[in-house]
Amino acid sequence: MEELYPKPKENLFVINAEENYIVFDPDEGDKWEINETGAFILRNLIEGASLEVIREKITEKYDLDQGKAEEALHNYIADLREEGIIV
Repeated sequence: MEELYPKPKENLFVINAEENYIVFDPDEGDKWEINETGAFILRNLIEGASLEVIREKITEKYDLDQGKAEEALHNYIADLREEGIIV
């Protein structure tokens, strides 16, 4: 069963950098460039929101049906895990 509350690395910052966003890990000095949707998802994860709550927010914010919102969310969570942003 998939986690309801994926855990981002500790102490991450999400910084708005014009059209993109930068995720910065001050402990390791790592940084990643993500888009607006990615920043929205990551900020919600950092705040402790469940995947269900984030999916509902994505559905509202981007006017998507729940199936597309859930698919996008799960794909992005997998990308964040692959990059090491979620541990």
